[in-house]
Amino acid sequence: MRATSSSFKRMHSSGENLTFGTLGTWQKPAQALESDGTICWVLTTRLTLTLQHFEIVNTALRQSLRDNNNAIINHAITRNCELTLQLLYTHLNEYLKSILSEMFQKRPLQIVDKAQDTLQFQEILRLGTYEAVCNHMVDRVFRKLQNDRSTRRLIERILARTGANLDCDVLDDAMWYIDIRHLIVHNSGIVDQQFTINYTHKRKYVKEGGKLPINEGMAKKVSARYASCAKISMLN
Repeated sequence: MRATSSSFKRMHSSGENLTFGTLGTWQKPAQALESDGTICWVLTTRLTLTLQHFEIVNTALRQSLRDNNNAIINHAITRNCELTLQLLYTHLNEYLKSILSEMFQKRPLQIVDKAQDTLQFQEILRLGTYEAVCNHMVDRVFRKLQNDRSTRRLIERILARTGANLDCDVLDDAMWYIDIRHLIVHNSGIVDQQFTINYTHKRKYVKEGGKLPINEGMAKKVSARYASCAKISMLN
């Protein structure tokens, strides 16, 4: 069944009006603020607002393209898409860390067992409160889990021994875009050998040394795939 606890509620952003707060921060509509927020709602909201930013910039660039500033504008459009992919990935990571934090509230020992570490007396005193210590432990555990440098492994380790799972097809689909983001950040968007090994059997146009087409359609698909990652099923 679908999770209905505060940790794993289904997002309810469909049809909801989104507004910007101070310095571009997201806000719920007044009526939504009256109900309990969820981490799934936060993920969906951030994905949506990032796409709104993307659309505003992209529309302006497309208008300039119609005015025949082709070379510069085409480059700017691609860069806008690449930046959007990176921001969307950041939102996904924030969501995964929020899941870990919510789990910690219920089963703290199970979470700290995922990545053992120690706290010095000085650190405990500096943090000052029990809540701050707990947040620090969650942050340390999450960073250690990230050390594998594999989002797939990160998700698997977060969900391990929790009775929760994520549909393999959903994760596989999301991993395609996560790995594209990796190429953009670490290899200037150029397909490397490992990426070719992972995907050429599924997508014949993937060639080592080539560049993938980064466009508006991809940015929109990424948001949808990451939102799907919030659909975590709780097993009986």
